[in-house]
Amino acid sequence: MLYEILIILIIVFNFIDIGTTLYLLETGLVVEINPFMKDTLDVGIGFFISIKLFFVFGGLYILRKNKNRK
Repeated sequence: MLYEILIILIIVFNFIDIGTTLYLLETGLVVEINPFMKDTLDVGIGFFISIKLFFVFGGLYILRKNKNRK
């Protein structure tokens, strides 16, 4: 049960991160300093969001796949 709650929290915090990052970038309060993510932003917001989701969900998939591995 705790494992599933933590997975949900990771997903929720990822969406919060995406939303706040895009908001702060749009208002000019911050700049993206990660060169890779800056390049994804240069391609477009949709691509930026897709890459962030890909990495988080990819990581969660790996965790889930190896959950019971010792």
